[in-house]
Amino acid sequence: MTKKNRNVEKEKFGDRLKRVLQQAGLSATDVAHSLDVTPAAVSAWARSVREPKIEVLDKLYRVYGFNPFYLVTGEGPPLLDRSSPDLYLQRKKKHLRRRKFF
Repeated sequence: MTKKNRNVEKEKFGDRLKRVLQQAGLSATDVAHSLDVTPAAVSAWARSVREPKIEVLDKLYRVYGFNPFYLVTGEGPPLLDRSSPDLYLQRKKKHLRRRKFF
C-alpha cells in the first residue's frame, strides 16, 4: 500500500467535504440553504460527527457536481460533470447504499 493510499484511508468524509466546499468557495450556510438542511447539519458532516443520507449526497451532486463516491470513499474525481448522465456515478450508487460512510 502506498503512502497516498494510506492517507486516503485515514481521511474522513468531513475532511473531503471541507476540501470541496473550500475549493468551490462555499460555506456551510450556503450549502445548508441549497439543500434545505440546517447549517448545524452541514457542520456535523464536515466534522465527521454525523452521516448525511444518500439523498443528501445525491443533492450535493445535482446542485454542485460533488462526486458522492469521492466524498464517501476518497476514490474518483471530486467533481463530476452534471450536464450529461454520469455512468461512473450510476455504477457507484449501489455501492454507496450498502457502505457505512464512516
